[in-house]
Amino acid sequence: MTRTLALLDGHSLAYRAFYALPSDMATPAGQVTNAVYGFTSM
Repeated sequence: MTRTLALLDGHSLAYRAFYALPSDMATPAGQVTNAVYGFTSM
């Protein structure tokens, strides 16, 4: 049986998510969260 290995370029996905979503997504303290949200929803 062959095993499959999947590699993800996380930095590329986070960069794409950061610039694809609006910059007003932030915590009450002002830390932007659009990259985290976009990365986890891909």
